Parts: sequence; structure tokens; C-alpha cells
Amino acid sequence: MRQEGIIEATILLDLRSRLAAQVGEGSQMKLVSKTIASLMIAPSHNPNNPPFADVMRRAGTLSPFVGLAVESVKLAPGKSPTGWGLLRWLKPSAPERGTGDLNDAILKSKTATKHVTGVENTQASIMGVDLTQPFFLAYDAPFPDKPRHEEYADAMSAYAGRECPKATTIVVCGNGTVDPRLGNGYYVQIAALYPLAPQLFIPTWQVLDNGKVPLQELAQQDEHRSGYKNTRQLIGGEA
Repeated sequence: MRQEGIIEATILLDLRSRLAAQVGEGSQMKLVSKTIASLMIAPSHNPNNPPFADVMRRAGTLSPFVGLAVESVKLAPGKSPTGWGLLRWLKPSAPERGTGDLNDAILKSKTATKHVTGVENTQASIMGVDLTQPFFLAYDAPFPDKPRHEEYADAMSAYAGRECPKATTIVVCGNGTVDPRLGNGYYVQIAALYPLAPQLFIPTWQVLDNGKVPLQELAQQDEHRSGYKNTRQLIGGEA
């Protein structure tokens, strides 16, 4: 199906991954599903983001299989509505209320970025990120108001650009996956999507138009044809 152009790339998961061993298979699938769902609607959050199928086509020039590492982190609730602190003092079982703390979100997202690019316990696939290869970072942040969402997006795009120069980032407005051990609240979710050892799945040269083109050059040609230059992009889907 790949050769026929029906499938551009496949996200390859391991049900016995380090992530599944830590959080359980069900929670792993919730994390993965949340990431894919967010990426599918990403163009509506930023019109510069390419469609789902386009990014999978670009990913497919690097490897037929894509890996995923993901982490969802609970945030400090931020400023509570007037009187809510008194209510919780009187009734400790009352849930937290707030709008999510922006500074806490940025700090924890930076730490989570390091985790998904280097800690095995976040990996839902058979291997982790190769930082020498192009890959994608996807951020879910629970800030519906435009000023805070843009401040968060700018901060994470700048951070990823410095720390992960091979990464392309996208920021989506939405709450991360709730950790049942910590309960409801505001969460940021960070995912890395990356080609899985392309040299194991595809030859060093790929035939194109009856000629041989190096994969690096093919990827550059694909980016040039797509016309997408914004650094906040997505990955996922099929042709």
C-alpha cells in the first residue's frame, strides 16, 4: 500500500513499550490518541500548519515507520475564582479551580520536551528519537485565551529551536491527557514523532523519476514543493 501511494507512513507502537510498562496499555493508548486527534485539527488552530496527509507524506520520505514518545504533566491551577479558596478550606474534597498557570506550563513543558527526546519511559515505540534526524514536537496546552496561548507557543517554539534544532514544532490549544493517579485538572502534553531508523526500512537511495536521489535531497525537495516554512507543523495520517 505504501508503494501504491495509499499509505505514506505508519505510526508504529509497542504495546510492551517502556511507556506502557509505566502507565499501562490503556493509558498509553489515551496519550497516543490525544496526540493524533490534536494533530488532525492543528491546521484549524494555525492556518500555516500543513494538512495531516501532507506531513505524513513528508515523514514518509525519511522512513516508512514513525515512532512516538509522549508525556502529559499536571499544572498548578493558577489563580482561583474569588471565594473558591475559602470553599476548599471548608470542604477539602472540592476540586481545584483556576485557569492553569502559564509559567508552570512553560517550565514543565521544557522538562517534558527533554523527557520525550531522551527518556525511555516516555517511548510508546520500539526505539527513541534520533536527534540527528528531522522530527516533530507537538504541544497541547490548555490556554483558550489568545494572549496566553500565543505566549506559550512562542516560548516553546523558541525553546525547541534552541534545544532541538532538527525539530519542527506545533502548538495546539487543548488540555493534555488526565493522569488518573493525579486526578482532573490542567495538563500540558508533549509528544515527539520521529522516523524509526530509516536505514533499517528503506535503502540509502530511493528511485524517483527513473533516477536515484539521496534521501536528504528528497526530503529537501519535498519541503520545497510543499511550500510550508512555518516551524509550527504537525505529523500524522495517511494520503
